[in-house]
Amino acid sequence: MKKVMILLVFALLLTTTTLLFANNNKDTEKIPSGIPEADALENLSAAGSIAVEKARDNSKKETEGPTLKNGIIIIDQYQIRFIEDDYGNWHTFESLDPGKEARETRIAQAEKEAEAKKEAEAKAEKEAIAETEKQAEAEEEAEKAAAAKEEKAASAPSSTASKASTNSEPASAGKSSGESKSTAEITTVAATPPRSPNVPSYSMDRIGIYHNDQGAVTVVYPNAPQKRLRVLVEKGGERSAYNLHDGSKTANAVATYPLQRGDGTYLVRIMENTEGNSYREVYRQEVTLKSQQKHAVYLNSIQEINWSSSDPAIQKASQLTAGMSSDREKVRGVYNYMVRNVKYDHDKVDQLNVFYLPNINNTFSSNKGICYDYASLFAAMLRSQGIPTRMVKGYSQAIGNGAVYHAWNEVYIADEDRWVIIDTTHDASLVQRGQSVDMIKNSGGFSVTHRL
Repeated sequence: MKKVMILLVFALLLTTTTLLFANNNKDTEKIPSGIPEADALENLSAAGSIAVEKARDNSKKETEGPTLKNGIIIIDQYQIRFIEDDYGNWHTFESLDPGKEARETRIAQAEKEAEAKKEAEAKAEKEAIAETEKQAEAEEEAEKAAAAKEEKAASAPSSTASKASTNSEPASAGKSSGESKSTAEITTVAATPPRSPNVPSYSMDRIGIYHNDQGAVTVVYPNAPQKRLRVLVEKGGERSAYNLHDGSKTANAVATYPLQRGDGTYLVRIMENTEGNSYREVYRQEVTLKSQQKHAVYLNSIQEINWSSSDPAIQKASQLTAGMSSDREKVRGVYNYMVRNVKYDHDKVDQLNVFYLPNINNTFSSNKGICYDYASLFAAMLRSQGIPTRMVKGYSQAIGNGAVYHAWNEVYIADEDRWVIIDTTHDASLVQRGQSVDMIKNSGGFSVTHRL
């Protein structure tokens, strides 16, 4: 009986800790696709309930696993639960879950039924989309021809233009033989954009963490082993977690992340997978941010909005905004291009995993992507023109009645001193079918879980 009471108290404490943390952490994250998808992990409170039930039914069994007297729970942007035990070792939550086996048995049938339902819904959705696209094909082709003619007339290249670089695109981004007409049209472009990515310089000689005064921190791990690596960024008790290396092969791991909790001191840590779901800290460093420019953190090139001034997509942004004086004009120019040309890639959704990252040149050259790609490309093109732009993740009532994880943008219009909401994924599907939309959205239909 005594053991039962101890287990009940442990489970209730774990559930309480989970609820308190969940109510105060905004960094829970998964890959936004813009269409329905199954939940990545079971809710921690549900696991606590199962632990209580198991304690009642198995009063003579010992509970195994490290103690959590001083445990710290971190929920990262990929829904991986990190816990630090009393000995300084790090684990994901499932490795410490005494009810894991019972939970897996309990939910197996539910998952099977959910998967069958998901497949049926996906099939019906694809059939409906195919029929709609077939009906709209003729109209779409006519609109593309008109848009291309308009762009060619409105954005003639400058006499000081330089030839676009053909070697700037990462090897993994390669161009297909069916490269879009819009990419081929920019063999010459306007002069270098007014702003280059403000990313700190770094050395590949050793593990290191480098930062600038504009809210960017670059993490470097030379010859990273075949182990998964994650980065934790903490300030004032709030934490964000990001992927650094997928562990598939030995490689130089480099990525830049935002310091978006204002000026002050941040603790940045590199975490290395040891075995299973356990991690250990391999490097840490404190960095102090004192930004010199308003909203400068939203002008940087970072892991999920990765760009350089020589990228074809960024050259196109410079061309589209040439001669424009106001921020609203520039935003409208880039917006019009995206909603007319970039289509939603339904085939891509089934290929996603937690290590997927948008590549703006892939999206630009193929003119296809999911909402994650739309938001990344739009942010990169506007940031390159000195317009602070956020990638936002969460839920929109306009996408699946608010039940589908989604990504969109918030743009700062300096002339008007305000942030506005723009959803290029949603608008592209309507504009490409001949419908009219408002570029700026009302905030009432959006629920934010994460900003970058």
